[in-house]
Amino acid sequence: MIESIEIKTFRCFKDTKIAKFGLVNLFGGLNNSGKTALLEAIHLAQNPDIEIIRGLQSQVRRESNLFIKANPESAWDNFFYQQNTKEIISINTTNNEKIIKKVLLKCDDDITDCVNLRQKLGNKEDEDYFQDISISKKSVLHLNAEENGKSVVSAFLIANERRGITGDSKLRQKGQKTIFLLTGLKLELTSHYEQARFDGKANIVLNAVQIIDNTIEKIEVFNIGEPIIYLTKKDGVRMPLSLFGDAVNTVLKFILSIINNPKKIILIDEIENGIHFTNQEKLWKMLFDLAIEYKVQIFSTTHSLEMIKAFAAVAQEFSDKSAYFEMVRSQKTHKIKAIKHNLDTLNFELERNIGIRGDS
Repeated sequence: MIESIEIKTFRCFKDTKIAKFGLVNLFGGLNNSGKTALLEAIHLAQNPDIEIIRGLQSQVRRESNLFIKANPESAWDNFFYQQNTKEIISINTTNNEKIIKKVLLKCDDDITDCVNLRQKLGNKEDEDYFQDISISKKSVLHLNAEENGKSVVSAFLIANERRGITGDSKLRQKGQKTIFLLTGLKLELTSHYEQARFDGKANIVLNAVQIIDNTIEKIEVFNIGEPIIYLTKKDGVRMPLSLFGDAVNTVLKFILSIINNPKKIILIDEIENGIHFTNQEKLWKMLFDLAIEYKVQIFSTTHSLEMIKAFAAVAQEFSDKSAYFEMVRSQKTHKIKAIKHNLDTLNFELERNIGIRGDS
């Protein structure tokens, strides 16, 4: 379990340290206060990999490959604080076993290290590869990661006008340690449900869906042309999942991500989306129970005051497992900090309508 993180010159973070995470963590704050960027930093810190970087570009920030190919010198700008690529990004995490992970990102146009790394890896790609890149506009992102001072990853990504983005990695880590549930990102749920059913967890999934709609009594998968999840209601009507609202899909995404990924980290961006406020306490109760059972650490963000109130109400039962942080940007220095509110203080502030989302 991650206990703390220190972020320097990454995205909107100039120099921010956050400590004393819980098993289930919620971050509130205004727009552009660093909530999603924090989840990105955790994702990259736990999975220092060139594919994660590409995913952050394409899936999280929706940065066009065509734009990157046309503007390779600017390919990595948005990873750096105020787009200053002369700085070095540093993301450090410490877990409950006192393992310190350090990720460094550096940007330049020097491909020397890239050539050396590919030679060490014995890559047999065509001889013209680096010659082709060397005469084109380009920028290089160097990724290095350490664990307790020992190198675990050395990698690079090259953006250039001829070949787009290419890269390679040494000592690449196996398996993702985090599951990033982004707002609007579709998760193919059918195979995930089949995995849960195979593992004997179908009733857990059904109970979770019933939080949103207690008239649902059966979940099935039918393969007619393609596998599709169908839900049957108490009146016997069977309908495909696509005909149900966002809330059912969202809860399915949450529950399947947790029970199919024990001992991992679940990152949930804008957790309130699609969940009516009357169901939010039941959702938090489910998330706390499953996080404990499956030893999953949850980091989630929200804009919603109702979602924070629901979290605070349920967290009373799990006071040693929960943490709420208010993301605040200083008006003078623009530096972002995360203020941890203990549960008594949080409930006091909520009762008196004191700002706890960076809006005080």
